Order: sequence, then structure tokens, then C-alpha cells
Amino acid sequence: LTANLKKCLGELADIDFQRRAWLAEDGPEISSFDELIAQLFDDTGLSDAIDDPALQDIVGRAAAARLRTLDRAVSEIDSDFPPAELILLPEMAGIRELARQALEDLDRVKFP
Repeated sequence: LTANLKKCLGELADIDFQRRAWLAEDGPEISSFDELIAQLFDDTGLSDAIDDPALQDIVGRAAAARLRTLDRAVSEIDSDFPPAELILLPEMAGIRELARQALEDLDRVKFP
């Protein structure tokens, strides 16, 4: 797992970032839900580790459980919604909260 895990979780937890980056047509911050999820799960190596029981040895029990819940939650999002609507989905509020809590869990175990 890479340190970008916390950066990606921070962006997933931040509705202001999502409004800036997902709705941007140009500028320094351009992103999308799909891009952020790919960064969070694929680029960090989390997708390879998510089902491994050893994940809790790396990130702690609470963070491992929360990351698994987050994985299930994001897999249920229909990313075909326009970004402005996607941001406002009730499910996205839950995903932002899970991401925020996962960050707190990682900070408690001093994950880099």
C-alpha cells in the first residue's frame, strides 16, 4: 500500500474537492469519480490487499474493516450519473463519511 492512500481518501471525503475537480473543465484540479476510485483502489495497491486478512496488520483492524465497507459502497455507485448529480447522491454522503472515518482510523495507527 502506498502513502497516496490517505491522499485519495481525503479527496473522496471532501465534497468541496469533488465539486472543484469533478466539475472542472480545465485547471489544476481535474478528476472524476472513476479516476479517484481507480487511484484509491488500483494505484495504491488496495484492490490487491482488500481481501487479504493481513491488511489489518498493515492498517489496523478498524481501518481494514472500514476500507472493506468503503469498497462495497463505491462498487454500488452508478458512475454514469452526471458528476453534479453524482456528488449529491445520498450514497455519496455515506461514502464521504466512510472515507473520513478511514482516514481517522489510519491516523490512529500512524499509517504514513
